[in-house]
Amino acid sequence: MTHEPHRPTSRVLDILETLAQRDGGLTLTELSRSVDAPASSLTPFLRTLCARGYLDCNRKNMVYTLGARTLLLSAAFATTDIYSLTMQEMQRVVDRCSETCQLGIREGSNVFYIAKIDSPEPLRLVSSVGKSLPASCTAIGKALLCDCTRQEVESLYPDGLPALTPSSIRDMDEFCGQLARIHMGEFALDVDESHEHLRCFALPIRLDGQVDAAVSVSMPAFRLDEDKERLVRACLLAARNAVERHLSSAGHGFSGK
Repeated sequence: MTHEPHRPTSRVLDILETLAQRDGGLTLTELSRSVDAPASSLTPFLRTLCARGYLDCNRKNMVYTLGARTLLLSAAFATTDIYSLTMQEMQRVVDRCSETCQLGIREGSNVFYIAKIDSPEPLRLVSSVGKSLPASCTAIGKALLCDCTRQEVESLYPDGLPALTPSSIRDMDEFCGQLARIHMGEFALDVDESHEHLRCFALPIRLDGQVDAAVSVSMPAFRLDEDKERLVRACLLAARNAVERHLSSAGHGFSGK
């Protein structure tokens, strides 16, 4: 059974999610434009969120940013069983292959990163939890999209596939062909598509047969050889299988869908 979203609740979430993607914050006018809502209708929400500590407002420039109480929500999520167990599996991956491991879910046409364990190597991927990138440009995003039909992919990218680097795939036939192979069990790959000189491997994580999240391993291109690739693939496969067992036991996943 599906339900229509509760509009006031959706508006609060729109505000929080939009500000989460803007490091420097937004003014009321900018926020109004970003969430496509009149400034007058946003003002009561902003006042309440500020009063409760979920937003801060700089009185000098009237820029809104996330408040300290949002940390309570993220801290509570980080202590949930499936998150803790998944982080343990990701740590095993990093311990074995010494490369960065990330967990992501899909938000529309983007991948939203919800967990990361850094490589111990001094040269590694620079990224952070809470950020998002176009799913089509990343291995983890491709894994999240692998069950989508061509029509669904085209509806996600009505203006064509975005590009983050010169190597980002722009051809829809090539992209959908990759998704079909990932759907059949191949690893998702990112070869210089999200960052130049970066290699990334990813697998979808399923709950009740549906893609719920995805896990990836990223590394600089110069550290990838045949032995490292075999190790990374083995680590990812073991982690994916273990996380799927955890989600199945818990009866819920990360995406909330």
